[in-house]
Amino acid sequence: ESGEVKLDLQPTNLVEVVEEICQIMEHQAAQLGVTISCDRSGISHPVVMASSLHLKRLIMNIASNAVKYNKPGGAVRVTCSEHAQEGGAATYRFVIADTGIGMSSDFQNRVFDPFSREQRKDAEHVTGTGLGTVIAKQLAELMDGDLVYESRFGEGTVCTITLPLTIDFEASSTLNEHHAHDRATLAGMNILLAEDNDLNREIALFILTEAGAKVTCADDGFKALGAFEQAEAGTFDLILMDIMMPNMNGYEATRAIRSLSREDARTIPIVAMSANAFTEDKVRCREAGMDGHLTKPIDSDKLIDALAKIMAAKEG
Repeated sequence: ESGEVKLDLQPTNLVEVVEEICQIMEHQAAQLGVTISCDRSGISHPVVMASSLHLKRLIMNIASNAVKYNKPGGAVRVTCSEHAQEGGAATYRFVIADTGIGMSSDFQNRVFDPFSREQRKDAEHVTGTGLGTVIAKQLAELMDGDLVYESRFGEGTVCTITLPLTIDFEASSTLNEHHAHDRATLAGMNILLAEDNDLNREIALFILTEAGAKVTCADDGFKALGAFEQAEAGTFDLILMDIMMPNMNGYEATRAIRSLSREDARTIPIVAMSANAFTEDKVRCREAGMDGHLTKPIDSDKLIDALAKIMAAKEG
C-alpha cells in the first residue's frame, strides 16, 4: 500500500515457476496428507517478461492457503494456461484448485480484508496473519491483473489469477523446440491405469492420452485385476498401479495378476505410483512383482519418459 514495491521485469520461465512452487509445497502438503500436482501443458509461450520474485510470492501465497485449509487425503492442483494472445502479449491464467474446507458465503465477502481469518473448528490448526490473500490480490493488481475466488463451504476453493504478460518469443520458441525434440511419446500404447483418487486419475489420464496412449481406468485393485483378466492376452502394454486403494491395494493386485496362468501376466510391465518414496517402499514394490516406481505427485515429463524407457527395454 505504501507504493514501495517495484517490479523488476526479467525473462521468466513460467513452467519453471509453477514447478518450483509445487516442489516447495510438496513437503508441507505431505505432512498434512495432501497431494499437490501441477499442470503447465497449456502454455505455448513459456518465457515472459515478469518480476519472478513477486510472481512466485503471488502464487505461493494462494497455494500455501490451499494446502493449509485442506483436509487429510485432499488435493491441490496448480494449473497455468495461456489465452488471448494479442501482439507481443498474452493473458496467462493461474488456477489453484483445492478439495479443502472451503469458505462460507459471509467470509467470501471479506476475504480480501487485511487480517481477516474465518474462525472455524476445522481450521483451528492453521496459523497466520490473514495477510497472505490480501498481499496476493495487491500483487496481481500491481501486475495489471486480477485475482478471484470461487468457493463452496466444506467442498473446496478455486482461485484464478489472471495476468497480462509480454512474451519473449525468441526464448519461448527455443524452449519449445528443445521440448518437442526431447520428449518421448507413448503413441500406440494401451495402458491399464489403476487409481482410486478422482483428481489423480484425471491428471494421469490427461497426461497419458496427450502423449498418444490409449487408457483403460480402474478405481481400485480388484477392478484392475478384473479388467486385465477379461481382456484378451496382449491387450495391455503396461499397467500403472496406485498402491493405496480400497478393496485390493496395489501390492495385492500385482501379486494376483502375476499369479494368473497367462504369459502376458508374467511379462507385462507394472509400474507403481505412490506418495511414499522411501527405499523400503520401492523394495516392497519389487517384491510384489512391479517393474518400476514413480513418486506422486506425478510429473508429466518424468511419467512419459519412464514409461517410454520401460517399453523400449521390454521390446529390446
